[in-house]
Amino acid sequence: MKSVAVSLLGHKDHGKSTLIGRLLVECNAAAKERVEHVRELSKSMGKDFEYAFLLDSFREERADGLTMDSTSAKLSLNGKVIELIDVPGHKELVKNMLTGASRAKYALLVASAKPGEGFQEETRLHVLLARMLGLERVVVAVTKMDMQGYSREVFDGISKSVVDYLLFVGFERSQIKLIPVSAMAGDNIKTKSSSMPWFAGKPVVEEMDSFFDSGEGEAAARRQAPARFLVQDSVDTDEGRAVLGRVEQGTLRKGDEVFFLPENSAGTIGKIMFFGRAADSAGPGENAGLLMDFGRSAFPGKGSVGCRKGEGVNAVEEMQAKLFVLPGFYLDFGKPLRVKNASGESNCRVARVLERIDFIKNTVEKEVRLEKGDSMDFLLAELECEGSAVFEEFAKTPFLGRFVVLQDNQIAAVGTVEKTSSG
Repeated sequence: MKSVAVSLLGHKDHGKSTLIGRLLVECNAAAKERVEHVRELSKSMGKDFEYAFLLDSFREERADGLTMDSTSAKLSLNGKVIELIDVPGHKELVKNMLTGASRAKYALLVASAKPGEGFQEETRLHVLLARMLGLERVVVAVTKMDMQGYSREVFDGISKSVVDYLLFVGFERSQIKLIPVSAMAGDNIKTKSSSMPWFAGKPVVEEMDSFFDSGEGEAAARRQAPARFLVQDSVDTDEGRAVLGRVEQGTLRKGDEVFFLPENSAGTIGKIMFFGRAADSAGPGENAGLLMDFGRSAFPGKGSVGCRKGEGVNAVEEMQAKLFVLPGFYLDFGKPLRVKNASGESNCRVARVLERIDFIKNTVEKEVRLEKGDSMDFLLAELECEGSAVFEEFAKTPFLGRFVVLQDNQIAAVGTVEKTSSG
């Protein structure tokens, strides 16, 4: 069954929970018993049916107004599954948000049409961070349109501020769809709303269904990308030593010569094994054992990265990276930073800050000299690296291009690699 992950972004109280609940009902993804329970609960509280109560994950939100963790809900559409990943709308929970947003290249962004709510700071921050982590397409649901008399003027005003910002952080206009909705009334959720005849676009469910077309193209691109194999372990077998790990992208085949970093070792694949059975190839997402002859080369260890000869990874000495520093942390650029990605850990020093991005004013400050106490939420910086981690540009190899900066064993910042240099 085809599936696609969609991040749900937006500020607290702007209608995210209600929108998820309505989608569950419209797509028949909520159990009848659960719906009846919510109906009785809503009635006992003197409320109309509260769609937000449909998710067990929102118990904390019902109790004290705060959704605590990244949670997900699955919608079934014509034999396909959309996994909606909700992420918190509070600055102190950005770390939780990283897990949810990094799984999805698509987002359903909620922006309220209600005066005083609109497109707020935390939503802007989350959108910029999600874009940095690989978000490619956005469906914007402008909620609470029923409270504004389904006004086209209100919708156009909110839409302009959202589009201006999305263009500023790097989206193209073709990657953005805007839809006026009322989750409570069901307007433009699964079917077109008669209350907004001026809107010529598709409802939310139809727009999200189009994500599957992009997903198929991405799967093909991952298979055709330069092969990258992340080593987890090695074992002795009756036939020799086998390297165990996961193909992150591309395809490896029997007979391929594979080069590994950081050991600078090379070997030829004699056999590919899946839990006791042999295969001629291994593709993206598959865990496999590679029976290999390394001759006198060092055997690769955990975290090593393998690539086919001619599609090599180089040891990185310098890189240009985007950095998002989490609230409450300050990076001392005079000291080496502990930088960790899927392959391992390196010490990196910030050689130069090229840009500081103000996501509220939509401005970029060039060639910045930061002092302690200066705002450093989003930066573009040059880093000098030394260590075992293997880095590549995020656009080419996401799992090697995404990293965290550790400070006292806590995540202080998250980054993506824009450019690399092997010196």
